[in-house]
This record gives sequence, structure tokens and C-alpha cells, in this order.
Amino acid sequence: MASSFNSSSHGPAQEHVLSLITNLDNKAYLLSGTKEGSAWLLSYLSKRLTDPEFQALLRARIQAPATDGTPPEGRCSCCGLADGGIGVHALECQEVNQGEECSAENKSSRHVSVKVAVIGALNYAIKEEGAPFGTLPLREPIPGDYWIPKADKLAKAAKSRADILLYKRAIEGQERVVQVLADVSVPHPSSKDGRGGLKAATVEGGAASGEAAERKKENHYKKLFHVPVGGMLPIIMETGGRLTEKTRRALSSYIRRDIMGVEDEDKWTPSCQVQRLLEGTNRRHGCRSREAGGWNAPG
Repeated sequence: MASSFNSSSHGPAQEHVLSLITNLDNKAYLLSGTKEGSAWLLSYLSKRLTDPEFQALLRARIQAPATDGTPPEGRCSCCGLADGGIGVHALECQEVNQGEECSAENKSSRHVSVKVAVIGALNYAIKEEGAPFGTLPLREPIPGDYWIPKADKLAKAAKSRADILLYKRAIEGQERVVQVLADVSVPHPSSKDGRGGLKAATVEGGAASGEAAERKKENHYKKLFHVPVGGMLPIIMETGGRLTEKTRRALSSYIRRDIMGVEDEDKWTPSCQVQRLLEGTNRRHGCRSREAGGWNAPG
């Protein structure tokens, strides 16, 4: 199903499905579940998703209520905003109402789920491939320990935290392993200005909302620190599961070059490690998305 929907030969069918959806944000969410965003379909084979979780994820992606108990179209009892009636409003609610009781826990949980899944998949590959460095730590790296803060931003820079410390193979002539800081973000696809725009609701736009979050992350750190070239990597996964092109390329390159030690791209074919990372990340994130299906439940 995943491969068929993503095949170029099925492009007209995808366009037809999109033409039946009038809500632009719902179109953006559907597109967010394509390509690696549909890796969770394969994860079901490993029995890591329960039947209700699998059904809820599938139903939400075809614009049906996530569960039988998902309220119909109306307004969120927590924030008062209108929803589309397909049970994914909680994902949007977290973005526009940060800190609100109805959103803070879910927003934090989905962020942690993706972060832990990425670290776990990379550490598995590090051990299996015998990389020349240790496993990645779960602790949050402090950017000030690696980068020089800007003189007029010392107070804000001191409070800054990244998500993942990536070890890289030493380049010839260097004595130590290079370290890169990665920061995770899980934005909800939106057609609103500044968060993807109309591009997010088109096939060509792809992960436009993720790309907007990517730029936001990069600008945030550049305002606080003198970030060295290649020293910062935003890891962006939309709530539908799709990665930005930069994230996809960076993670594949990290596994290929730094973990597996393959320098010549022509001699490298897609690794099972990459697929394991995508499936594992989507699986953990999918469970969190399913739990958000009852967003309007009391309490």
C-alpha cells in the first residue's frame, strides 16, 4: 500500500484523492503521511503497533475520524479552536497553544518519542556496524559547551539546550572525532503563512511545513551562537511522519559515512539501517499520534 501510493505511476490517483479534500490543512496532513511518512504501515508486521493504533492511524490519514469515540467536527473544549473532525486537532492545538493544559503533555511526548527513536535506531546501527565511536548519549547537549555564544545573547544562550549529540568520524589530519548538535522538531503540517503556506497542500510542496520549522531552528541557533558550518542539524519530522529532504539526506549520510565508513557514494546502496530508523521512528511517533485521537475527551 505504501509503495503503491508513492509510486510515480500512481500520481494521478494521488491527485484525484487530493481533489476530493476541500480543507487545505487536511490535504497537507494527508501528504505528510506519504513517502517515509508511511513507514509505520510496515512496522505493523513486527507487531509493535496494536490493532486499535494501526486502525486509528489509517483512518485519520484517509480523513476519517481516528476512533469511534472521536467527536464530530466542532470546537476543541480546551482551546476553543475549530477542528476538522478527523481527530488530529490535538496535534495542531499543541502548536498554537504551547503551555496550555490540553496540549503541553502531548507536544512534549511526541518530541521525546521521535528523539528517543532516532537515538535508539542510530545506536543500534553504531553497535551493529562497529563504528569507531561510542553510542549516542540521551542527555541533552549544551550548545555553549561547543559553540561560542554571541556577546549580546549571553543570557539566552546559557539557557539553550539541543537534543542530540552526534559523533562523526574524524577527518584525515584531525586528532578527535567531530561532534554535531541536532535539534528535533515535530511540526503539524499547515497551510497557514509562515508554517508551510499553500505549498504544504500540494504534491510538489511535500514537507513544506517541516521545511519552515527547519529554517526556524537554524535561525534560532544562529541568533544565539557563532555556529560552525555543518555544526547544527535540524531533525524535522512532521506529525504525519514525513521528513524534510535535508533531514532524510543528513541521516542517510550519517549512517553511510560516519557509522558504516563508506566514503564513495557510488559503492553504497540503501542500508537496512536507514529503513530500521524510519520504521522505528514512525512506530513510536504513530503510537503518540493515535493517543491524540481522543483530543476532546474530558480532562
